[in-house]
Amino acid sequence: MNPETQAPASVLPALTRHRVWNQLDPATLAALAPQWQLETADVGTPLLPQGRLHSRTGLILSGAVDLHDPDLDMAVHLQPGEMFGFGATPAQHLTTWQATAAADCSIAWLAPDTVSALCRDHSALAYFFPSLPGAGQGATAAHAPDSGVHLNLLGTPVRSLIKREPITLPPETSIRAAAEMMSELRVSSVLLVEQDHLFGLVTDRDLRNRVVAQGLDIARPVSDIATLAPLTMQAQSPAFEALLLMARHNIHHMPVMDGARIAGMITATDLAEQHSTSPVYLAGDVYKQPTVQGLVLASGRVRQLQQHLAAADASAYSTGHIITTITDAVTTRLIHLAEAELGPPPVDYVWVAAGSQARSEQTARTDQDNCLVLDDRYDEALHGDYFRAFTRFVCDGLNACGYVHCPGEMMAMTDKWRQPRARWAQYFHQWVDKPEPMALMLTCVFFDLRAIHGKVDLLDSLRHEVLQRTKGNSLFLAHMVGNALKHRPPLGLF
Repeated sequence: MNPETQAPASVLPALTRHRVWNQLDPATLAALAPQWQLETADVGTPLLPQGRLHSRTGLILSGAVDLHDPDLDMAVHLQPGEMFGFGATPAQHLTTWQATAAADCSIAWLAPDTVSALCRDHSALAYFFPSLPGAGQGATAAHAPDSGVHLNLLGTPVRSLIKREPITLPPETSIRAAAEMMSELRVSSVLLVEQDHLFGLVTDRDLRNRVVAQGLDIARPVSDIATLAPLTMQAQSPAFEALLLMARHNIHHMPVMDGARIAGMITATDLAEQHSTSPVYLAGDVYKQPTVQGLVLASGRVRQLQQHLAAADASAYSTGHIITTITDAVTTRLIHLAEAELGPPPVDYVWVAAGSQARSEQTARTDQDNCLVLDDRYDEALHGDYFRAFTRFVCDGLNACGYVHCPGEMMAMTDKWRQPRARWAQYFHQWVDKPEPMALMLTCVFFDLRAIHGKVDLLDSLRHEVLQRTKGNSLFLAHMVGNALKHRPPLGLF
């Protein structure tokens, strides 16, 4: 490594733009800048050996860094803007992981005592250093999630992620006044409130896409560019649920409600800390891909995401739900690309996941189980060619992205599993009325169904009809119980 005695003047602008350090006021940032020590390192250079991650805090200015446990096949890849070491790396890994330059890089280092003092004096900053010694004590810790906050949010209530009181404006406020307030308060969004009720949401992205790009008059009311009736989350809900909702809908801001009262706002940054393989940002990257090849590259990061989940001690439940969220995103984006290539569908449909995807129990290595429920107006002679090409495009795309073709051909591109709603109802009636072994197997697979994209009512009405038929059907239930008892749970080592 090539050390320098003091960080150059370029560090201050980097701190000012950084999502963590810009929590500090300009005067504090200016006083802090000279305390950083800068080092440059060539690829492969050890930065912090095993057992020394606690010795200082590193901020990656350029290049990349790998955190690696030599005793396990586990690595975390960090990019510019991310931090590691004291306070930033989960406490349980400080003594086992080592840091190595994954590319020629520039690192700014800060002493542990300085980090501790800053977090003690600035509670907003402490949020980003969950593994500081004593983080479980004091008022600051009430807002600090556990280590790996962006990966293990199951036990963290959404309320604990709120950093400030909600910033609100009346809907008639001008666009210019709203932008000025956002700039002055250094926030990326404001809530529109009318008679104490949530009216809408405006983000910096709205200002960019709906005002600047469109040349809109900034004297117009801000309600003209707002997202009306935005998705919300209750304050007592697990933050994990907020993460999934934001990933599935590809949104980055979500109002938090305490009953009917607005409690605050959380962002994707609050949940994911802008880690390149967090589920929110990975799902967002998936939705941006314009080609199947782009999706192949994006979905290739799922394995790394699962490694990060394991490193953060995420539960099997959390891991399954998060990995499945990415599968849902890839599937939805492939459907969008298929429709862009083939044109709009001639009749309504709903793309349905089955098996592990439907149950949100997927891992990084899995096959695909899916089907298509079509509107009963479907006519094979008129519409068959379109939906054969459509389902082939999506299923082959999933296969290219690592979700291999189902060995049993339980996929929407198989004619049998691409049928109108009425035909699906007949399938279930046959399986329920004649519960033979194959029928029971198919029932077990297709009872776990979840709509991914399309007209959800087609699946909801089918499910309602099937449940009415199976309710109280003692013969069918007895066969299902007998089928379940044939499979021994894999408990123990042998």
